[in-house]
Amino acid sequence: ARARDFPLVYVNPAFTRITGYTEAQAMGRNCRFLQGGEPPQASMEEVRAALREGRSCSVELRNVRADGSPFWNALSLAPVRDETGAVSHFVGLITDVTERHALEAEHESTQGLYRALLAEEELVLQATDLTDMLQEACVRLTASGLFGAALVGRAGPRGEMDLLAQAGSMGIGEDWYRPNVTGEDAERSLAARVWNSKSLQFSNDYLNEPGYEKYREPMRQAGVRSVAIAPVFRGGYRWAVLGVVSGQVGVFTPAVLELLERVARLVGHGLDAFDLRRRLQQEHRHISWLAEHDPLTGLLNRRGLRLHLEEALSQVDARGGFIAVGILDFDDFKQINDNYGHAAGDALLRTVAARMVEAVRSSDTVARLGGDEIVLVLQGMAAREDLAPMLDRVRKAVAAPVSLPGGERIVHIQASLGITIYPDDSSEPDELLRHADQALYAIKQQPRSFDAPFWRVYQPAIDRDHFNHLRLVRERFAAGGLRVHYQPVVELASGRVVEVEALARLDNGAGQLIPPLDFIHQLGRDGLISLTSAVLNQAVTDALRWQRTLGVELNVAVNVDPVNLASGEALAVVKDTVVVHGFPAERIVLEVLEHSDFLSFASAQDSLAELRAFGCRIALDDIGSAYSSLLRMKELPIDIIKLDQSFIRGLAERPQDLRFVQSLAQLARSLGVDFVAEGAETEDIVEALRALRVPQAQGFGIAMPMPADALGDWLAAWPQRVQSSSRGLLTRIADRLVGLDMDLLIASSRPELLSTLSTS
Repeated sequence: ARARDFPLVYVNPAFTRITGYTEAQAMGRNCRFLQGGEPPQASMEEVRAALREGRSCSVELRNVRADGSPFWNALSLAPVRDETGAVSHFVGLITDVTERHALEAEHESTQGLYRALLAEEELVLQATDLTDMLQEACVRLTASGLFGAALVGRAGPRGEMDLLAQAGSMGIGEDWYRPNVTGEDAERSLAARVWNSKSLQFSNDYLNEPGYEKYREPMRQAGVRSVAIAPVFRGGYRWAVLGVVSGQVGVFTPAVLELLERVARLVGHGLDAFDLRRRLQQEHRHISWLAEHDPLTGLLNRRGLRLHLEEALSQVDARGGFIAVGILDFDDFKQINDNYGHAAGDALLRTVAARMVEAVRSSDTVARLGGDEIVLVLQGMAAREDLAPMLDRVRKAVAAPVSLPGGERIVHIQASLGITIYPDDSSEPDELLRHADQALYAIKQQPRSFDAPFWRVYQPAIDRDHFNHLRLVRERFAAGGLRVHYQPVVELASGRVVEVEALARLDNGAGQLIPPLDFIHQLGRDGLISLTSAVLNQAVTDALRWQRTLGVELNVAVNVDPVNLASGEALAVVKDTVVVHGFPAERIVLEVLEHSDFLSFASAQDSLAELRAFGCRIALDDIGSAYSSLLRMKELPIDIIKLDQSFIRGLAERPQDLRFVQSLAQLARSLGVDFVAEGAETEDIVEALRALRVPQAQGFGIAMPMPADALGDWLAAWPQRVQSSSRGLLTRIADRLVGLDMDLLIASSRPELLSTLSTS
């Protein structure tokens, strides 16, 4: 009514339902009583102005029900005029919009969390420090405006929750994040419950919920009313908990809890990404290290040596002085491998390499080219006379006795060292190494004794000796001195001869055969392709003759240099040979060394693919002699892998390597390629390989390389050798490995047998 205080003169039942006040309680009172103790609202000024001015208005007000609970109502006010046009009453229509306001408030809070979530995603992508990432995650959660504080905690070895990061204005004490997850706190602390259950927990009225009495007072003092904590997983395992608190009751709606869990998962993803980046960085550093270092000794490899040598030469050019570049080679190192096994040889290399590093100065360099060749780069010499005492320390380091693995065998080893001095020898790095190698070659031709010279400086005359050898090799090759011997490869299960490998020899004109390692590198690139062509043509000719005279169709295997593959020359040679002789390409096996860098060239891979399409079979030779073997097997178009003989010939001394050989054979089978074990030097090794079910083998235990005319006699005698084979200790060990695998295979399908196996 239009009385001075605008008293209520009528309310309907809906008013009572919305406000909780009865008609009797409301009549005669100004509607301001619905404000309760709420602070003044700006919208009330609009209502007062409308009442004074006699006009309509629409506002939303926060009122209090009769039971003290707050609610929002939309008020529409309109004047009622009498017959004179004066305002006599106001009619008010109220609508309860509490639920809409709650939804809007929740939407606003979740929007803040969404913004925090987006910020978290950016943080995860950019984080480089673990502590900073966790701290920034807490900061951005509190920046959403919904939470008064955010914390990350993790249980330590004794079960106490340690704080890792914290942000926010609420002064939460340590009691909140330092409960013991294994003691009585396991049920009295929300954080401990989350840690143990690995699931989100929350309280929308922390001060009034039972079970948290121990922490209630410090939380009350901090102003905390609602708490939610979510687990954080790292690498699939529980790693920490993420907690947030609010000064309001009922903050954690399902939408807010879902977003909090997403934030916790995102922090976990950030931890996983951080770990992945760290592993990738470590792997990158390791790969970078491997690119310039020898994995066996830790010394620089050829690439690392070249980079270092170039820098060292530049320093001498700028500052003066001398540099000595030397190549050291152990005398009779092969006997160490043959007598004690390759593991002993590797141990000796590591020991002597470490001693040499200790013997030289920190400014000097020790590198390994491969095999037993060690390179010395001695820097900072003011005069040539400085060289002798430095090399004497190296000699003593090498000559000291070495205890082989197990400590029962002590060996003494001698070495030879070829030296060249820069700038007396003003050459490029590769040329310096070649000259040092020539000096080494010269000193190794001298009779060896314990008082023989340890080192020799490069002299031009040495070059003449090498030139004479080079001329001899090329002249004998051009004069038809090439001889081709053959070594059979057999199928162990049946004894069938699968193929013969063609091996080059060079007649020196005096009735002696020069092995390939002593002449191949002297031929040069053009000579190598000529050698490949000559060996392949001879092998095909002999194979056709064996077919006519012996009635056997044997495949022939020929080694191909990867350089000639990359150039396309090998492809042309093979095609020409097949056409000229009418020999089936399917009976030609081309063996390529797996450790050649040229195999990574696209042109080499294209040639291999084309040769394979032409019908030839491709064998990857000496598998295991370089760390890239698995990558080679995966990427290259191959049909056969040949395990390097270093893994086979020492099986008698290292029977534990049988399992390794067996695994590689199984790997080849799973890849769908044939597998040949090279280096089967004894009949016992051959029988052990057969027991392991290795498909094919090659080595002295089967046959020595032989001239073409001797193959017929060997083929006639081979079946009797297969039938009369004995079963030595190594074979019995192999039998046991195969039997154990079968037992485990059967037991995997019948678990009740496992207990029987474990006690047998």
